[in-house]
Amino acid sequence: MSVPVLLLGLAAAALPESSGTLGYTMVRVPAGSFRQGCTKGQTGFCHKGEKPAHEVVFSHDLWVGRTEVTQALYAEVMGSSPHRFEGCGDTCPVESVSWFDAVRFANKMSESEGLEACYQIDGNTVKWPKGVACTGYRLPTEAEWEYAARAGEDRPYGHTDDVDAAGWTVSNAKGRPHAVGEKQPNGWGLYDTVGNVWEWTWDWQGKYKRKSLTDPTGPAVPPKKDPRRVLRGGSWVMFTTVATVATRNGHAPDRADSNTGLRLVRTAAE
Repeated sequence: MSVPVLLLGLAAAALPESSGTLGYTMVRVPAGSFRQGCTKGQTGFCHKGEKPAHEVVFSHDLWVGRTEVTQALYAEVMGSSPHRFEGCGDTCPVESVSWFDAVRFANKMSESEGLEACYQIDGNTVKWPKGVACTGYRLPTEAEWEYAARAGEDRPYGHTDDVDAAGWTVSNAKGRPHAVGEKQPNGWGLYDTVGNVWEWTWDWQGKYKRKSLTDPTGPAVPPKKDPRRVLRGGSWVMFTTVATVATRNGHAPDRADSNTGLRLVRTAAE
């Protein structure tokens, strides 16, 4: 049963956490509903691609990575890390990761912990046959990402109007990413949903519609012109107006930038 959105922030302190054998801590976010896109609390920060706002309903609880995936975790799982910021340290977010790198990493995480792999990968063809019913590690859908980042509130930067309190952007990052978890967490205890590195999601980039959606996974097929996978959250190099919890970005899935990383989720089995 869905949790009323107004109660979600009140329950933040009681939300359970879980760490697998690899030590990636996840927070259990309850099922519920929210308004996705350009909402009242985003006034002054909205962009064309965030309209119209629309209701999204989730039928399942979701385990969400408390932080972005770090350089150390990525290297432990994959054997090496593509990051360019060598001096940043093991606790900095992994970056220079393509979308294809991200789904391969998710599958490898599942394999390492004895979980089902969510993705079928054949070269550059990636399928997600069980959708949100898969309980292994995966990328969040775009809607799941925004729901988790908002944490039951309607403010530009999740739990606050102060971007510098929420994350690392061009206003305070001084030209580099920073260790995860140094800024204020949102109402559900998630760090760096604003800034540091952009985070890959599953969805192909597409237009919003007004109708209510349940467990959406984005367009079934990519757009014929300029197909991109959605990125969320802004980064250390982005302006504060494009680091909000509603801002949408997208890149070709084979593109890997020094300000692009990931955060993993898992559908809660029960």
